[in-house]
Amino acid sequence: MFGLLKKPLVLTLISVWWLAAVCACAAEGKVVGFVVDALTGEPVTKANVYLAKTGLGTVADEKGYFKIDRVPAGNYVLVAARVGYRKMLVQNVRVTSAAVRSVRVQINRAPIQIANMQVTARRTPPNFEYQASLAGHEMIQPRLILRRSGAMEDAYRSLKALPGVVNRNDMNTQLYIRGSSPDQNLILYDGIEVTNPNRLMVMMGGGVSLVNPDIVQSLDLAPAGFEVDHGNKMSALLQIGNREGSREQTKFNASANLLFARAVAEGPLAKGSGSWLVAARRSFYDVLANSITENRYVFPFYYDVHAKIAYDISSQYKLSAFYTHLGEGAKMINVEAEQLDLLNNGRGEIAGMRLTSVFSPKWMNHLFAGLYQDRNRVHIRDTYFYRYQVYLKYQLERWSLRSDTYYYPHPWLQFKFGAEADQHHTDLLWSIDWRNVVDLPSEITFDAGGWHEAGYAEARIKVKKAIEWVGGVRYDHSTLYREGHVNPRVKVLFTAFSPWSFWGSYGRYSQFPDFLTIISRGEPLDISQNTSELAAEHATHAILGGQWLATPQILFKCELYHKRFTDLLVHTDAFSIAPVNGGLGLAKGVEVSLQKLRQPQDRWGGWLNYTLANTLYRNSAQDPWIYYEYDQTHQWNMGIEMRLNRRWSVEAAWYYGSGFPYTPVLGVQPETSEYDFDAVIKGEKNSKRYPPYSRLDLRLSYESTLGGFGCSAYLDVVNVLNRNNIYMYDWRLRSGGRLTRNVYYMLPLLPSLGMSIRL
Repeated sequence: MFGLLKKPLVLTLISVWWLAAVCACAAEGKVVGFVVDALTGEPVTKANVYLAKTGLGTVADEKGYFKIDRVPAGNYVLVAARVGYRKMLVQNVRVTSAAVRSVRVQINRAPIQIANMQVTARRTPPNFEYQASLAGHEMIQPRLILRRSGAMEDAYRSLKALPGVVNRNDMNTQLYIRGSSPDQNLILYDGIEVTNPNRLMVMMGGGVSLVNPDIVQSLDLAPAGFEVDHGNKMSALLQIGNREGSREQTKFNASANLLFARAVAEGPLAKGSGSWLVAARRSFYDVLANSITENRYVFPFYYDVHAKIAYDISSQYKLSAFYTHLGEGAKMINVEAEQLDLLNNGRGEIAGMRLTSVFSPKWMNHLFAGLYQDRNRVHIRDTYFYRYQVYLKYQLERWSLRSDTYYYPHPWLQFKFGAEADQHHTDLLWSIDWRNVVDLPSEITFDAGGWHEAGYAEARIKVKKAIEWVGGVRYDHSTLYREGHVNPRVKVLFTAFSPWSFWGSYGRYSQFPDFLTIISRGEPLDISQNTSELAAEHATHAILGGQWLATPQILFKCELYHKRFTDLLVHTDAFSIAPVNGGLGLAKGVEVSLQKLRQPQDRWGGWLNYTLANTLYRNSAQDPWIYYEYDQTHQWNMGIEMRLNRRWSVEAAWYYGSGFPYTPVLGVQPETSEYDFDAVIKGEKNSKRYPPYSRLDLRLSYESTLGGFGCSAYLDVVNVLNRNNIYMYDWRLRSGGRLTRNVYYMLPLLPSLGMSIRL
């Protein structure tokens, strides 16, 4: 870390509170009300009133009246503060689209502290609109993660319901977003870039995500066209925000289902000036599996522990810190059916510290330091022929320092600029010598590291409250690949035709190769062979979108996107698998969605999404276009949630997609003078399609309060119709030149039970 601080990079900082839990596609409402003395009932003048963590606020007038305009639909904490009074927090202030929410705030007197007078007078963050930055984003709230049928209470699986998001296999949580592979998505976990968000990646294909649904505050997905404050990825941006603990009272929550057991404890710190939170979860299926087998196996398991504290140093300065520990493993000795030993041991740490400073109503800053480590070892041995084995060992480490600063010279103008630096190191050892021929490198040794440095500047202009323009430029530099790139981006939002709004964006993106480039592309790429010859890959994003808010709860949205990729890493030698920057790619599509947002008092809500898309690549400008293996031309998903009565509710979700591409096998080439073995003859790459995919999920939920405790239970059934969705075909060459085809399926009908208790 000290080596990072010595790096001669001048970090100029500017930022406002990150807007979590704000629905990007909903129109604004208003929050109005009065601030009064709790003892006398008299108006409290000049009280600062604002919505926590948003930058939206105002000052009460001489009658104690306040009004906060243009508030995106969502659930907020309203804060009222005044010199001589205790700060009052009003929880669960729900704002619905195009509606007015009225609140009467009673605040209690407190001794005046002279040292705080000047601070309090300027504590309210600047009031600025963020519509353009959220246009085109998709927000997933904790409630949807925990209640979405078929998601198994996994945040990543819940994203499958969004248009343009493809999950190639039900068994894992790897996401392909608008035609890009998982390694091209930027994943930020409380601000820290996470290289591998999928756990049990080798043993179960990434069957678990590191997002704990009990502590996540929101998932903010920008499937394309994200702004210049983030970079070094070509496709999408997913920001995972974990919440702070309660500042009002100590709470405890425990839950369990057939997959996981979870627990969360939280409470106030320093008489409400801060908070603490501790959460843990562990997979449960290994315990169940061990209970029904006599073999001394340790079936694949996963656990994580998370701790977070937050403290208001003063009205101007806030400090928060968190730590997450990840663990996974398996030990299955002499699996009789396969004659295998399966050994897995993995650990990871994510830690961060953030200082937020409000210097004045016009200046604000975030200073952030973080650590990410991921270590894993997987060993698969053939117990019949010990010379056959698969060995994978890797260690990833990244120290990072980042600063963001915001400047608000006028209500219609905002500037944002910042810089970041991270020191990273990757140590990978890969060895495969297997009894079947596999299209993967037999050996990779990649031990490399360096610095990634970046800086950006952005301006946001509001024109007559009808047009918002955002333009910026970003510079990224890598010492490992010894090059830097300038990426400009621009976005425009039109809101003059309410309840209609429209937006468009265009930008350039670059990405340096890393660990996941080797293992996540679906094509064998060994960047260790010619690292010094490789360069960054590039993409341009063009987006046009619009939405119509038919009613405060009914929203229709349409978005067209076009991504063009250049300098893609592809291999031209199937034997050496050394990549070159010669590939081209294209991803284009149109997404249409209709949703009815169900508020707690509503009986029903639902959504209907459709995506028409194409995703192709070619090794050079002279080669033909080839479909990626995750290309899905048509994608439908729809769902409905209904509250049957005060305690019971039901939700159903249906997913349909056209078949994914695969490479057909035409026959067998017998042994000749040219071949010293029988060879499989393959057709054109990815020229055939698997059958369409279809899945229906159902969930029945129950909530009640017993003896002062909140409790809930559910029955979730994945693939109710037990449809045999094909994941892949595997052709094997048997003795005598006989060719057989094995079929691998995705999840069958899978019921799950769960319950939760809240203290």
